[in-house]
Formats: sequence, C-alpha cells, structure tokens
Amino acid sequence: MMFLRTELFRLLADRLDEDDIHYGMGCESLENVGDQVRLTFTNGHRFDFDLAVGADGVSSTTRAFVNPGLVPHDTGLVASRGVVKFDSPLLQSDRCQIFASRHSRVVTYPLNKATSLRYWFAAYQHRDQPLLDRQGLLELFAPLPQDLLRMIGQTPEQDILTHKLKALTGEGQWFRGRVVLLGDSIHAMLPTLGYGLTLGLENGFMLAQALVGHCDADLTAALQRYEIRAARRSREMLQVMNDFTRLYYFEPEGEVSPARLAPIVQRFQQLAQSTVF
Repeated sequence: MMFLRTELFRLLADRLDEDDIHYGMGCESLENVGDQVRLTFTNGHRFDFDLAVGADGVSSTTRAFVNPGLVPHDTGLVASRGVVKFDSPLLQSDRCQIFASRHSRVVTYPLNKATSLRYWFAAYQHRDQPLLDRQGLLELFAPLPQDLLRMIGQTPEQDILTHKLKALTGEGQWFRGRVVLLGDSIHAMLPTLGYGLTLGLENGFMLAQALVGHCDADLTAALQRYEIRAARRSREMLQVMNDFTRLYYFEPEGEVSPARLAPIVQRFQQLAQSTVF
C-alpha cells in the first residue's frame, strides 16, 4: 500500500477532536509520579497522564528517559527522498520498483495515478564524505535508465530531503513506570522493504491488546507482556532487514543473486504472514 505521509496524518487527525491535537509542544522531560507520569513541554506547560506512549522517532526524547543506554548508530548509508509529478513508460502505476546500482539503489512508487505523482528514494554508502546534492545523485546513478535520472532531475533541489540513515537495535527495556515506547523510537530500521511503519502499527496493536486485556490496578504486568511480545518480533524483523541491507549495500559486487536473496526473503515472508493483525 503506497500513500503520502500527509494523508496518513490526515486520517489519524480525523479520528480525534480538534482540541486533542496540540502544536508547538515538544516533550522536554518526563517524570514518573506515583501511578501517573508528568510531562513538561517546551512551551512551559506541564501535565500528568495515566500513560505516556513515546512514538517520537529515532531521535526520541522519550527513549532518553526509558532506555538512555540505547542510542542510534550510523548505518553507513545516506538517503535522499523526493516527490515529483513524473510519468514514464518505464515506471509502473501499480507497484514499487527497485533499480540497483553498485552498493546503491533507487526505489520509486506511485502516489497518485491520475496526477502522475511519484515518490522516489535513493540510498548509497556515504563513506564519511559530503552528502550528495541533486547533481551528485545524477552522477552516482548515471548507469541507471535515463527516465530515472530525469525523474530525479525534475525534482526541485529544495524539495529533496537528504540525511544519514540511523538505526536502533530494540535492545533493553521498552517501558519505565508509566512511559512506554513503540515504533522507530525503540527499533528504528532502514527502509529496505518499507516495513518500519507496519512494525510501528503492530507495536500499537500489541500495546492496545495488553492494556485492554489487563485486570490489575498496576500496569506493570501489561507493559511487561507488551515488551516481551513486541520486542521479540521486532528484533526478528530487524535481523532480516539487516541481512538485506548488508547484501544490497556492503557485500562485494555480484553477491546479490536469487540464491543469496531467497532465504532472506523466505524469512521475511514468514514473519510478515505471522503478523499480529
């Protein structure tokens, strides 16, 4: 399923009342106070909650409170992303396509068939060198089909988002008192197969199950049940993604073959088919 991130945000926002969404309130600090958690925000406001769920990404403030020893590591890769209106017979309107070059690749998929709106993602080893601008990307991917280069070239420079890719292992504790983590805040993975969002949704479903099925006044047992179940599955999926990443980006030229890919793909399919939904 392929969609704009802004559309996902809109769907989520539609489920909430207007007063439930607050802007300009980054989480500055957290403190467990009895059977509640106290959050202090960047605008100076302070509130107490029954439970705080940290879904604040790889640079999570919540993780610094729950699991300060777990820090993002540099994967050795950098990614550039863009969205552009572009049409080509090479690029199909109903699927994701991957074009591989030496230790790098371009992934693209349609967002809106009617308007030819398309997303693209280009990843490569950064080798501790300056990150590539649009022209640098065109030179790096020069061996790939010309339509891909035109797609990147037609994306305005200011609309291309480029940054080094960080990741997390998911090791250690996932909750502390009345604060719990999910998604990229605890197990950020590379977008090798685009499963990071799905895994975050799975985490949310597992957490909801643990809370709804809990009978004790103390939430500890429910959060422990969530942690055990979610952490095990997340680490298994992370290992599959790491194996894909190593094969695609870091092993010698020519190592990517059906024989090498098959067992990794099989493990991924087994995990995907055993989803918690």
